This record gives sequence, structure tokens and C-alpha cells, in this order.
Amino acid sequence: MTFRNPSYITKTKHGVYYFQVRIPKYFADRVGLKNPLIRKSLRTKNRKLALSHASRIWSRLYLIVYVGEFVSGKKTGKEQLAELLDQEDVLADYAEHSRTIKIALRVTDEYGDIPDWDADGREIFFDSLSHEEREALEYVAREAIDLSEYRDVAKPAVQNIDPNFNPKTAYLKSELLSVLKENFHADKMREKPNTAKSTVKERLNRLTMFIDIVGDKQSKNLCHADIDRYKELIPDLPKNRNKSKDTKDLTIEEMCKLELAFERYLAPKTIKDYTQTIRSYLNWCVEREFMVDNIALPIKTFYGDAESNPYLPFDETQLKRLLHSKEYLEGVHKKPSHYWLPLIGLFSGVT
Repeated sequence: MTFRNPSYITKTKHGVYYFQVRIPKYFADRVGLKNPLIRKSLRTKNRKLALSHASRIWSRLYLIVYVGEFVSGKKTGKEQLAELLDQEDVLADYAEHSRTIKIALRVTDEYGDIPDWDADGREIFFDSLSHEEREALEYVAREAIDLSEYRDVAKPAVQNIDPNFNPKTAYLKSELLSVLKENFHADKMREKPNTAKSTVKERLNRLTMFIDIVGDKQSKNLCHADIDRYKELIPDLPKNRNKSKDTKDLTIEEMCKLELAFERYLAPKTIKDYTQTIRSYLNWCVEREFMVDNIALPIKTFYGDAESNPYLPFDETQLKRLLHSKEYLEGVHKKPSHYWLPLIGLFSGVT
């Protein structure tokens, strides 16, 4: 079975575990750290010991960096970080000592179970010792440690560790998407106070549609699966969905299942404009540490850049909606041009 280490633990080619985490740049700048990457040897090759030690470092580091638990005027955040890592060196040495004593106790207990008269059994036992077990016995002999002082002592409690805990997102602030929408809109209005009312209304409509699709959740919980859902459903949503009598009372899923006239759906260019607004909104949230750095990546690759793909062709689904619409099947176009232009475009290669 393969065990996955938490993201704040790394292992060198020599098998030694390290604690490694990148703290937010704003904190590093505030306390005077040139390098926001904190990397510390855990001084062990034992995975369980490394997990326990790293979890202890992280829990204290979290309070200092992300909760702001440091005393102004007495010790700076930088001094507390240095003190924390120095203390952990002592704890790491003690933890490694404890682990070695446990191994030595187990080996000597197993050896003591072999009868004195069984010389072959003792020889076989020594030959079967692992490198780690031999090192433990050598450590006890070199330091002249009396193992009897360590017997019958209560075992320390083992700290619970969540292997799925990810400190890379622990620093994120969190707020409802709807609240961030209003803040984003307010920022845009401060940047361009003379924005046309129609542009303002369209921006809010695009953001509202996004939130309706992914749900009004906490920002730090937004993931790529939510972005994929938005990309999948937006082409199937009708225009003016909250105003039309046949769609305003339906859920997003129910709207997507409707077979409507072609002109009632958003055009590819309009969809691209929608996604560009959402991308701007997501990047705004990332800059303010409400979302992970690459959350807008699926939006970036949705329709590509306008320079490389200025005219987007209709796909098969859109062509069916156009040519199998009520207007074509029943011949109820309002103008002759509405009938002929799509056909000319189709057979000339424009559509």
C-alpha cells in the first residue's frame, strides 16, 4: 500500500525527511524574511516520526503566520519563527533518542526470551537484526544507557495527524462568492466610475449566472470541478433565463434540458465575453488571497485568446438548434434574410 505524505514534508535522496512550506509573501515582507520558503531538517529517516515532528512545527507555525499569534514589541514574527525552529531541533533530537530507545528495548526483550542454553537461537537472532536495530544497540552501548530505567514507563500519546491536510490553502481567507461579487463590482466602479449603466448591468448578470451555476459557496472551497461545471452548462442556458415565462421558475439543470429556438441561446462570442468577466473576477479573488493561485486556469483555456481565434465556428449542436428550429421547420421567419443568411453561410463555409 502506498502512503502519501502531506505537502509540507519532503524526503531527500538520502532518505532524510524535511519540513518545507512557503509562507505568504505579505508576512515574509512584514517580518523581514528574504526567502518565504521555510525548510528545516526533521533529523530522521522514520516516516511516522517525521509526520509527528512536522505536524507539531506546522501547528505552531500556523498560529504565528496565519492567525497572527505573536506579541508586538516583545518578539517579532521573525524572532518567534527562529525560536520555534531552534526549539524543534531539541525536540527532534529527543524524539530520535526516544525512537532509538524503543528499538533497543524491543530487541533486548526479544533476545531475553531466548533460553540461555539455546546458543544457536541467539546466533541466528543476531544475524537477523536489521541495520536500524544494530544502530540502536550501538547507540545504547556508546552512550552507556541503562535500559532498565526506561522499562514499564507509560507510552506517550500519539498525536493525530491528518495526511490530507494541505497548508498551501490554510492561509486563504474565505467569503461567500456573492459577497466577493459585490466587492469586485465596487472595485471596478472605483477604477472606472463613468462606466455605462448597460456595462455595469451586464457585468453583474454574468457574475450572478456564474454563482447560480457553481453555488454561492465559500471562496476557498471553489475548485476546478466547479469551473468545469460552469464551462459545461453555460452553452445550454437560454438568454434572459430569469425573465422568460418558460424558464424563470426552473433550476439550472432543468433549463439545460430544454429544446429551445436557436436564437434563445448565447452566441459563442457572448459566452467568451462571459468567461472573460469570470476570469477577471477569479483573478481578483486570487490577488486578495480568497482563492488558490491557479483557480482561473480552466477559464483561460476555455475558448482561447481572441487574437488566435477571432471567429468561432458553430459546433454540431448549435447548427442543429439553428436549422431544426421552429422557424425553419414551420417557415415562420419574420424576414426573408433570417431564412437565407444562415443557409448561405452554411454552404459557403462561413458558418
